[in-house]
Amino acid sequence: MPIDPLYPVSLISTGDLIDRLSLATTLAAALVIFIGQVIVSRWWLRNFAYGPVEWILRAVTIGRVPRLRHQPL
Repeated sequence: MPIDPLYPVSLISTGDLIDRLSLATTLAAALVIFIGQVIVSRWWLRNFAYGPVEWILRAVTIGRVPRLRHQPL
């Protein structure tokens, strides 16, 4: 079995678990992960002005720490 180069960052290694799961189980897992990401993303965007990586890149680019939360209205 070839070594998967993304093994350290993947939740389900293509060489191990994915071969033992049925198509329905794989699709159900993908759907659960997707729905979880949508829920977390909606919460994040409601509470914060930038994503975490965007915030870091802005801080490095402009040379100061930008406000992470939304400005109060």
